[in-house]
Amino acid sequence: MKHYLFIINILFFNLLVIAQHQLSISPFVSSNDKYFVNFSGEQSNLTNIAYGFSNVGLLSLYTPIPEGTPFTVLRLFGLEFPISMCKGENETYYVTVLHTPPIPPMPAKLYQFDQSTGAFNLLGSINGMGEEEPLGIAYNTVDSLYYIVSASNLYLFDISSRIASLIGPFNTGGMMIDLSINCDGICYGYDIETDNSYIIDLESGNAALLGPLGFDANYGQGMSIDHSTGIIYLSVVNNSSLTGQLRTLDPVTGGTTLLVDWGFEQISAFAIESSCSPPCTVGAATNPVPSNGATNIPISENILTWNNSSGTDQVKVYFGEIGNLELFYDGQTIDSVELPLLNYSQTYVWRVLCRNEECGTLSLVWSFTTMDNPNQVEFEDETPIRFLIQQNYPNPFNPTTKIKYQIPEISFVTIKVYDVLGNEVVTLVNEEKPAGSYEIEFQSTMGSRQLASGIYYYQLMAGHYVETKKMILLK
Repeated sequence: MKHYLFIINILFFNLLVIAQHQLSISPFVSSNDKYFVNFSGEQSNLTNIAYGFSNVGLLSLYTPIPEGTPFTVLRLFGLEFPISMCKGENETYYVTVLHTPPIPPMPAKLYQFDQSTGAFNLLGSINGMGEEEPLGIAYNTVDSLYYIVSASNLYLFDISSRIASLIGPFNTGGMMIDLSINCDGICYGYDIETDNSYIIDLESGNAALLGPLGFDANYGQGMSIDHSTGIIYLSVVNNSSLTGQLRTLDPVTGGTTLLVDWGFEQISAFAIESSCSPPCTVGAATNPVPSNGATNIPISENILTWNNSSGTDQVKVYFGEIGNLELFYDGQTIDSVELPLLNYSQTYVWRVLCRNEECGTLSLVWSFTTMDNPNQVEFEDETPIRFLIQQNYPNPFNPTTKIKYQIPEISFVTIKVYDVLGNEVVTLVNEEKPAGSYEIEFQSTMGSRQLASGIYYYQLMAGHYVETKKMILLK
């Protein structure tokens, strides 16, 4: 029964997202905004973090472990369903992605995850599984092989050819959802129909019962081992509370312990940044300038500076707007880069990779916000001579911001707010207005509805005049 609930929930959610995109209906919004994107200053270091994918926000992110909050957004990602992730050979992350909606059946895909930018790069379709779906992927450092689980069977997986070869059934009578392998080659898995955890024999596929999970698991994905501590982490959805949760799994009893409840959230494609190999001797860059969370930064003559870790002989710098980090510099060791002309009232993010010939370490994601336009036209009492809509202020904002606009003649005025997928969020103005200057307020809370942190667009339409501007909600 839970197998069908799983498929129905995934199908419903993705159909809802597609319908929003095509029909521009009001968006499906997360109610747990307090856990989302915070670039305001303090963040944990990257000694232990997990990368993941939010199926509510449709974006890649990272979060500190074992805290599990806050989430730092890396990049927006389409309408497909990343379901499992593992860190493999040569520090490479691989992600299995299901086609959405799953009817008619289409082959699942394998992506490579770039933890520097949060991007998913398509490698190709996964073959050899028939109509079964790759619900979990793991890498075994003992034999340097990859393994995939379907609901009922264990497969050996060739990363190069993307062909899965059947090893054998689990014989649990349920639906295995993910697996993870420790540094000794012991494979753990958990089943969302039996609500049990197992040790999986990698030669036969047979699953030996560990014990009950201790909660009602359903349509939740994500299992990863912190190899520095040996602790097993699960990113799940609790069917009783219908909330996403971070839990640890006891490798002796099979029971789980709740660490944090994410509210209405689903973090899949979950993998911890850890390795069975000795830690990299090159540490992360520190002391960013501008400092993390800095505001009122000028738009020109900006230079990013930082301190490299000892042993660094190569550097990569990533820079861009929130949700759109791109490689900005790749070369020999430097400790500063000059930025191009920036936009007013815009939040930018950046990070640095310090490395040598053997390994490297990424910094935190840092942010700064540029100043408002000092030459922005001020409204006057007399009748305006042209159409104009100003940049909202403050920007970024939480929970309210103001938008000023002017029209030189009587016009039917429409001002609407959209999310990044083009879904209409709210109509702020929709009426005929006489010539004049106006100010309206936009609130991120509308009754019981809470908007998620992220990028939004507001658009003025008056007569033949149309102008769109971007604003950022940060909580």
